Amino acid sequence: MLKKLSIFAFLFATLIGFSSCGGDDDDTLSGSSGGTSSFTINGKKTGEILYTLCEKGLYNSVILEAHFSYDDDMMSFNLSLPFNSISALQKDLDITDDINITRFYPKNGAFIGHKSYEYIDGSAVVKSVSSKEVVVKYSNFRFLRELGDEEDTFTINGTISYTINEVD
Repeated sequence: MLKKLSIFAFLFATLIGFSSCGGDDDDTLSGSSGGTSSFTINGKKTGEILYTLCEKGLYNSVILEAHFSYDDDMMSFNLSLPFNSISALQKDLDITDDINITRFYPKNGAFIGHKSYEYIDGSAVVKSVSSKEVVVKYSNFRFLRELGDEEDTFTINGTISYTINEVD
């Protein structure tokens, strides 16, 4: 009986610890996994965040990745920006016209065939930059995704906090 009670106490303490670690900003996706947010795609709230990433890519680019649950699947929303380094990203920088969407479909899904993305409307603005993260706010950011013969339009709203993987 004492063993069961101690297991229950441990689980209760763990649950309280996880719930107290939540952020105060419901519009922000966390760089670590866990939790939910009010980041939306076509008005539907996304679920648990697997991870986010900001790193220097090849060919003078900065890569932004967000991996999260959505529609009972794990989605990837990956972008590239034509900047030489992460340090080129500054607060209030409008990156809307610079975004190249590289992936928006299930994280573990393999797609063979034609895929393309086209920006339609809205904005994406860098809200803050620190040594640990880059925060981007999406306001009615709409894009067209073509996968094979299918075309879909998506509207992104909310803020993503991208965890910096490496320093320039």
